[in-house]
Amino acid sequence: LARLAECLIELVGDDVEVASDTLTRALNRFTGLYGEHWLSGMRTKIGLTQSLEADEKLVQSLLDSMASGNADFTLTFRYLSDALEGERDRLTALFDNSQLIAPWLEEWQERLDREERVRSDVASAMRLVNPIIIPRNHKVEEALQAAENGLDMAPFEHLLSLVTNPYGAPKEAFAFTQPAPQGGPGYRTFCGT
Repeated sequence: LARLAECLIELVGDDVEVASDTLTRALNRFTGLYGEHWLSGMRTKIGLTQSLEADEKLVQSLLDSMASGNADFTLTFRYLSDALEGERDRLTALFDNSQLIAPWLEEWQERLDREERVRSDVASAMRLVNPIIIPRNHKVEEALQAAENGLDMAPFEHLLSLVTNPYGAPKEAFAFTQPAPQGGPGYRTFCGT
């Protein structure tokens, strides 16, 4: 952001020092604004509508549990809505050790109780913000290979139709919801890909 700001100095004003001060003040506000928006988005992902001071710790605890348990990011957030409705098996199966998520689930349930909302409504709202399908690298690669090798655009078109509606997936799209198989090739993507 500092490099971007340097490029904008001449556009902000004729006086380089004043323009630099203006941009520096804007940059100094960024971290706080980013943190607020990030936490707001994470609250939405876990079904919270009210803002409480302990929410950031609750979210970080979930992220730490996910990292420790090697749980898939997308599926963890999606399966939280199922857990709210009593179906925890798919969620806990994502973790190397299902006990890593159990304490967090209890804390989360207590936090949700403070909001006094119907659980099915919370679960429905969560399903609207937590996709079940994302363009996973191994599926994108399969579609690209089919297009390049045999000029077969059907896999690409199928993937595109699924990621165009990422919040609902037909049963036959299960393979598109899953992470890459263990031991597959690692992927490194770049901003322009």
